[in-house]
Amino acid sequence: MEEIREMRGSVAALIATFTQQMAFFEGKLQVPSDAPATTASLATEFASIKSFIMIALKALQEQIQMTAQAVDQLEIRNRRKILLIHGVAEENKEVTATAVSRVVISQLKHAEFSIKDISRCHRMGRSSNDRPRPILVKLRDVSLRDKLWFSKTNLKDSGITISEFLTKARHEVFMHAR
Repeated sequence: MEEIREMRGSVAALIATFTQQMAFFEGKLQVPSDAPATTASLATEFASIKSFIMIALKALQEQIQMTAQAVDQLEIRNRRKILLIHGVAEENKEVTATAVSRVVISQLKHAEFSIKDISRCHRMGRSSNDRPRPILVKLRDVSLRDKLWFSKTNLKDSGITISEFLTKARHEVFMHAR
């Protein structure tokens, strides 16, 4: 919230400065002058306006970047209990929570896991015949999510994988690094 107040304050300051400079130039234009405006004076005034606008645009760009980072932080915080399970075969009229429970108990070796540990569970995307859709699993507890995440090595050679539910920006960075 503090960042938002700071952004509002700096935008208000930019608006006030811009309004003041424009009023100054408008005042100069409205005052009848016997001396014609020289190219040098016009160039100076243009340079000062251009400088101010460039500073304002850079400040706005920084604020947009800060806002985007804050939104990304909030989004990733909301996703901290979520895992994606890939490679689980789809069945007609399946209960995805049961399929997830079966994978966790048999493949990840967590016998204490139950359907009650799942807050929300569903397939993502549109059906396609070439591969099964990933299952989004939101767990009730972050520590359980971490246990499942760190036991994903048990899935080796099973055709099933687990991934984090990253935001688009973080997913792009991950794919680039990979």
